[in-house]
Parts: sequence; structure tokens; C-alpha cells
Amino acid sequence: MIWFNLKKAETLLKKGDYSNAFVLKYFMINLVVTTLATFFYDESPQNWFFLFELVFLLGVTIIGTLNIYFINEKGDHKDFLPRYFVLGFIVSLRVILIWVLPLALLFVSTKNFIPNNFEAYERHIDLSFEILATIIFYYLLAKSFKRVANLAVAYPTCSTKSNSTFRLSIINF
Repeated sequence: MIWFNLKKAETLLKKGDYSNAFVLKYFMINLVVTTLATFFYDESPQNWFFLFELVFLLGVTIIGTLNIYFINEKGDHKDFLPRYFVLGFIVSLRVILIWVLPLALLFVSTKNFIPNNFEAYERHIDLSFEILATIIFYYLLAKSFKRVANLAVAYPTCSTKSNSTFRLSIINF
């Protein structure tokens, strides 16, 4: 199992030199982490802030995942799920260790120097961290998918078809 070496995972996936058992390990880790994460959230669904957070993060997740799928399809359109699980696991570890953990430590260490009314803004800062981490995750995952699928860097485009319908391509993080 590859934990941090993204280049090695990309090369392995690009060559198609892996087994189903290799992918299953990453799938199981993703499944367990996702399941456990739901138990750490203690908010009430009636809270409007919780609903905003849920809708926004689901939107980013859906758009990010669709973007990655379309990147894979524009490239060699091979093995989307194995690539998603393997690369997603490694990218999420990197996001946690390089972005989230340092920001969380900075937040905790400076919390004592901030005025007492800071607790009113704590939820907003928490949401900002979640949104930032999710966007960074999908941005880095999209870059990795482009390398594996042999796809040149593409940018979002707007186009009109001859039948006058407007189409905006999926956001390319």
C-alpha cells in the first residue's frame, strides 16, 4: 500500500499494473474514515448554519467529483474508481498534513490571544477551513488525474450551441 508517494501511485495506475486487492485496501480505508467521520459531527440538522454547511460542501463535493470524472473521460477514460480511491487517499493525507493540521494548530495556538466574543465566529472559521480543505483536495486530485489520464491542462469554457442553448462546462479546479 502506498501512503504518501503520489508519483509512484500515478505511475502504477497509469501502467495499469495493480490488482483489485490493491484498490480494495484504499476503498476500505475511505469507507471506514467516511463512516467514522459522521460520528464526530454533533450538530443538530435543524440549525440553519448546519444546513448551509451541508449543502455547500455537498455541492463542492459533487462538482469536484464530476469534474474529476470528466477529466478521466477526456483522457484515457480507464479505471476511474481505482484512480479516485488511490489518488484521493494520498491527496487527502497530503491536504490534512500540509494544510489542515498546520492551520488547525495555528487556530488553536492563537485562540487564547483573541477576545472573548471569538466563540461567535468559531463556527464560521471552522466552515472556512472545511471549504478551503475541500477545494484544495479537489484541485490537487484534478491535477493528479490529468497526469494519470494523459490529459493536457484544460480550462473552463463557455460555449453556445447552434440551437441557442447555453452550456457552461464543469468547473475545472
